[in-house]
Amino acid sequence: PGSRPALPGSRPAGGLPGSRPAPPTNGTHHEAAAAAKPATRRVTLYFGCRGREDWLYADEMRAYAQSLGLDLRLAFSREDPARKVYVQDLMRADAAALAAHLRTGGYVYVCGDGARMAKDVDAALGEALTANDVGSQQSLEDLKTQGRYLRDIWSPVDEYDD
Repeated sequence: PGSRPALPGSRPAGGLPGSRPAPPTNGTHHEAAAAAKPATRRVTLYFGCRGREDWLYADEMRAYAQSLGLDLRLAFSREDPARKVYVQDLMRADAAALAAHLRTGGYVYVCGDGARMAKDVDAALGEALTANDVGSQQSLEDLKTQGRYLRDIWSPVDEYDD
């Protein structure tokens, strides 16, 4: 508790927050991070919440993503009543890219609700691995053991077995 996974120096990374990540605290943070950004690093940040009106720090997150060259993928589950979109839906749509990311030594970080979101993200990531000949459900366990699949999961009820 209290510690957060550290981003690898020049490794590709994928972030899958299902909660509200804290924004950078000032503009110098953006500048320093952009200057330190390795040219070979590809980072996709998946962010989900109910709707744009619930997206705290949207402007800051967009600016941060732009300053670092992040691919920001957004899932709003209540924006269109006819079609709920969750982070795991975007992951399924990006399955080939996620598999390639992991095949080349990439990392995945998941933050958020352990009662529902984390289980669904696990399933979508496992499907991406299996469908793209990267591995199976066991591969998720291997990624955890290797420190390449890191999670900061919370739940009001301890329903998530890790």
